[in-house]
Amino acid sequence: MSVRVMQWVWEKSQSKGTDRLVLLAIADCASDDGGNAYPSTATLVAKTGLGERTVQDAMKRLHKLNELAIYRNAGPKGCNRYRVQMQGGAATAPPQEPHPADPAPGAATAPQTPQIPHPGGAATAPRTVLEPSINHQKSKALSSEPAARPDVERICAHLADRIAEDGSKRPEINKGWREAARLMLDKDRLTEKQIHDCIDWCQSHEFWSDKILSLPKLRMRFVQLRKQAHNEQRRSTPNRGFVEHNGQRLKPNTADNFDLIAQLREIDTTTRDQLAIEGAA
Repeated sequence: MSVRVMQWVWEKSQSKGTDRLVLLAIADCASDDGGNAYPSTATLVAKTGLGERTVQDAMKRLHKLNELAIYRNAGPKGCNRYRVQMQGGAATAPPQEPHPADPAPGAATAPQTPQIPHPGGAATAPRTVLEPSINHQKSKALSSEPAARPDVERICAHLADRIAEDGSKRPEINKGWREAARLMLDKDRLTEKQIHDCIDWCQSHEFWSDKILSLPKLRMRFVQLRKQAHNEQRRSTPNRGFVEHNGQRLKPNTADNFDLIAQLREIDTTTRDQLAIEGAA
């Protein structure tokens, strides 16, 4: 494939429509000087998507336009050879039929000789590759950018603000931050509140406030941070799960039992006092 020849076809060829498409297909098989192209008619049909007769007629018009030289049976094993005439002018060989006439009905046809690859050329049926423009590549890259998400932006801004409140320079919110926040929400199945709570805890922690300075780092350490926060909370509430009863720390069910026993004893004492009064009477 020669990009140079294809570029000439795009910019300077006088051909139009299907003729230019056929010329581009031949240029796709040519060397940089426009020669050494010998694709078969079947190859050109496959590359252009046109019919065989349409391809043959297009080559005739290109030859008359002096933009395609046709050398009959001059290629490998007797196939036709073509040259894209990038400078214009008459072809060096006399006009010839680009392809033998269709055989009569019922006549035997010889098998078509396969095309042999050549240096700088392409395989038997290469696909035409057109280089996209730089502007097209930029527009495609811009269109692939994901739309901004309010929840992701809130999480990124929260961490950046907390870091700045601690006296450090406010970090720049970049693509990596947004991707980490999105993964925490969508892949890790965390709620926005859980993430905000973790940001507040680690930025208030003497050790972790200097270590968690980005959303990717927060996501990587999230499980460890949540576990440590839970353990520290349990240690800060030693009486959790106990109640005071008569100056003693008891579990709730034990304290309830003590209250029930005391009530029974009080009822039993009252009953004995009543019985003693009735007996004396």
